[in-house]
Amino acid sequence: MIQENNTFLGRFESSFNIMKTNVALFVAPVFLFQLIFHVLLPLFFTTFFMSYVDIWSWELGAIDQKNSFYISFALTLGLFFFILYVSILVPLNIYLIYITKNLIHKKTVNFKESFIFSIKNIWNIFNTYWYIFAYTLLIPSLLFITWGILFVCTLLFPSIDYIGVIKNISYLFIGLSVIIGLYFLIYRGIRSTFWLYNAIDKNIYSKDNFKESLKYTKNKWWCIFKNLFLLSMLISLISWVVQSFIKVLLPVQSDYSIFLSGEYKNPEILIQYIQQSTHFSIISFLKKILETWVSSIAFSLTIIFMYLLFVYLKQELDNRAQTDDL
Repeated sequence: MIQENNTFLGRFESSFNIMKTNVALFVAPVFLFQLIFHVLLPLFFTTFFMSYVDIWSWELGAIDQKNSFYISFALTLGLFFFILYVSILVPLNIYLIYITKNLIHKKTVNFKESFIFSIKNIWNIFNTYWYIFAYTLLIPSLLFITWGILFVCTLLFPSIDYIGVIKNISYLFIGLSVIIGLYFLIYRGIRSTFWLYNAIDKNIYSKDNFKESLKYTKNKWWCIFKNLFLLSMLISLISWVVQSFIKVLLPVQSDYSIFLSGEYKNPEILIQYIQQSTHFSIISFLKKILETWVSSIAFSLTIIFMYLLFVYLKQELDNRAQTDDL
């Protein structure tokens, strides 16, 4: 599918049409992922803490062995689910980009094949993350580490000569780390937007392929930034309108007064709040499900839109190369 309209609105319309005709392939997997990690697991951890952890005793320094065990268990479980979250999010992105690629190029789309492809290339994608890290964050990270070493030295050896000079140098390094880091994230981060799309498009995960992806964005920073900005604004506006309608359809009143007043420290008041709170009601749960569905559509739409933008930039580069050859 060659894009007939390469304007922002034309690209957005094409993205929406692709997603609309393939909801089961795009939105359903994202919805299941977000439902588990953005709705069910937070609800589980909230219920777990409220049920087993004596949270009003924390400020009194009265965390007993039982509370300590439950807190450690929850933190360990949280770390496990965070690793699981990243481990699923990466192949989910691969899966969505791979399906978008096949649909745009009018190839047969098979869920099983796409799923296997995403699983098989998890390690390849994790390996290529080094290239994006080196390109965007390596230098700021080295400056930050240097600041950390100097800062620790000033704490361990406060009486050494030239301690003032060392402190000033450490301030210089942390300042450079922040300034260069922000510049690299804003400029190089946008320049390297399509490294994942290019890797999956060609099924090549090398350093040379990463460098090639930078060619597509050369002298196109403002074009990419404009598309990203407009896309985020449009999706945010549509999501806000839809979620406002959901709030009207399923009204949920939240009362945070006990937390503002400090009354949550009273166990009886806190338990009564939990029992009566709309956060734990069926209506609130249905509202979160609908909001998750909207978020899943936005996520899928973004992936498709970005791939169409990638195809446009790649075609432009190819056209320029052909013109130069003539």
